[in-house]
Amino acid sequence: MMKLKKIATICVLVLGCMAFVACSDAKNTSNMFNETVSEKSELSEKSSEESSKESTESSSEDLSGATSSEMDADESKEASTKEDENSQKIAEYIEKAMNLVNDGKKLDANAMLDTAESLFGKNAQINDARFQIEKIAFIQEIELDEKEQNYTGAMKTINEVSKELKADEEVFAKTKVIEQYFVAETMNNVDAILHADGIDKALEELNMALKLLPNNEKLLAEREYIQQLRPLPFSLANYKRNKDEYGIQGIEEGLTGTDVNGYEVPNVTKISWEGTENGSKGRTLSYVMTGEYDKITGSVYLPFSWRKTDTMGEKRSKLEVWGDGNKIGEITAKNTEEPVQFSFDIAGIKLVELKCYSQLYEYKMISGTNWILLSNVCLEKNY
Repeated sequence: MMKLKKIATICVLVLGCMAFVACSDAKNTSNMFNETVSEKSELSEKSSEESSKESTESSSEDLSGATSSEMDADESKEASTKEDENSQKIAEYIEKAMNLVNDGKKLDANAMLDTAESLFGKNAQINDARFQIEKIAFIQEIELDEKEQNYTGAMKTINEVSKELKADEEVFAKTKVIEQYFVAETMNNVDAILHADGIDKALEELNMALKLLPNNEKLLAEREYIQQLRPLPFSLANYKRNKDEYGIQGIEEGLTGTDVNGYEVPNVTKISWEGTENGSKGRTLSYVMTGEYDKITGSVYLPFSWRKTDTMGEKRSKLEVWGDGNKIGEITAKNTEEPVQFSFDIAGIKLVELKCYSQLYEYKMISGTNWILLSNVCLEKNY
């Protein structure tokens, strides 16, 4: 019995210990749970605070951004308004400038734009207005020259303008019209000068025109044509020797002589031959022509040593020109005269003959050497 009581007591103690342990574990678990809940609560409160703070900061930033954007919009609007106002004022200055240039006051028009530029600075509106002023003034000037038929003056104006202005479609068209008038006027002037004053003056006129319009094909062709009209020095030494031509002693070219009045004579050709007293009929030189030239020109003269004096009688030299067997003309020079010019038409002639006579002492020929002096013998084209 005692043994049973002892066992019962032990069981009670074991159960009591187990209950104590269980109670203790429950308490610890409860404490741990409470601590976890507490920690979560603290974390939640902290997170809420941070979220609230971030929300506040975000709201503050959004508000600040909105305020900045509104300020930028206001500033942009203000700048745009200012720009519109300036543009309107510039337009007013430009309008005044255009009125001035249309009245022929180019300098005043540019001065008006200078004022606008000093107030508002350089801009595309003003730059374009300057170009328009130059264009209007240019057209006004060349139209005035055209009205007065001063095409040379108009061409000088054209050559002074900028490449940009020349490239303008309206200016380009106007320039071409003036060029046509200028070329036509130049051609008429050159033709008149050619016939009145000769080749050199005509070329001088053409060269002046080509300085203003250097690449014009008509003017260049006209200059080439006139240059070909220059007399071609005719070498009398290249004559055709026929069997009936005899006694020519020599032909000296490129000499300088002196006429009976003591004046120098350039480009002299001396033709000499053997003659007989009262029997010589002169000498003939023959030349085959190409048909390219229309005239043979030059002069006949007697030298200073043959001038007529108290002891020197009258002397003469004669030149006859024949073409294809027909006499074209003759020229006689005396020792009392200056060199006598000659010009004979040889157009279309194939064979030109020069018959030279040295008629001394009343047409009597002298025995021995005879000679005749010719100067500036040339072939020329008609124009």
